Amino acid sequence: MLRERSSESTWSPRCYFRSDMGFLVGTNYRGNRAPYNGRFGGGSMSNPRFLGYHVDTNRNVFLLSVASLSPAPAILELRSQHFTCFCAMDATASAAADLGKFCSSLLRSGCAYLCAWGPDCERVHDIMDELVVGEDPPQTYVGCVMTTWHANDSLKGALEYFLDCTVPDSDYAPNGCDWALIISVGSPAWDAMIEQYVATRTVSTSS
Repeated sequence: MLRERSSESTWSPRCYFRSDMGFLVGTNYRGNRAPYNGRFGGGSMSNPRFLGYHVDTNRNVFLLSVASLSPAPAILELRSQHFTCFCAMDATASAAADLGKFCSSLLRSGCAYLCAWGPDCERVHDIMDELVVGEDPPQTYVGCVMTTWHANDSLKGALEYFLDCTVPDSDYAPNGCDWALIISVGSPAWDAMIEQYVATRTVSTSS
């Protein structure tokens, strides 16, 4: 069962450490990457919108705007691509179970690096880490998905880190990540700020 706030364990996975940006831990949802083909999986998900191509990291950047986490958005039905993810949300009123479903959806979809931003973003980060480590480590520890939280950063500052500094674990994603997903929850104002900033950092043609 997910706790409302996770605490440090006496067991340490091989890439588990604290920094001023948060924890780095992992998961092993693996798959062979394929080039982005201009389509996402079907189902009930809202389609991410292409924002631009980030030249320095060789990633296509997308924005998925959702009104809430209930029901948990189906991020992708494709399982062949690893990606980096930035989540902007106010999690203060979100139940641990809803955050857990959301983070599980990210893991199943191939998230290799999660950056959490917004009120109570550390709890989003901690719940992702808790799912990665599992209830009985090391038996339930499943790999190395990187995670950071950005409670003290502006939205622009956190996005700058996301675009420039998110390097996935080489064992989990040996070929890296060729696309980046920004998820904005419940704030059209954040959507506009994200689109405006990403436009200054990307070109309009996909790779």
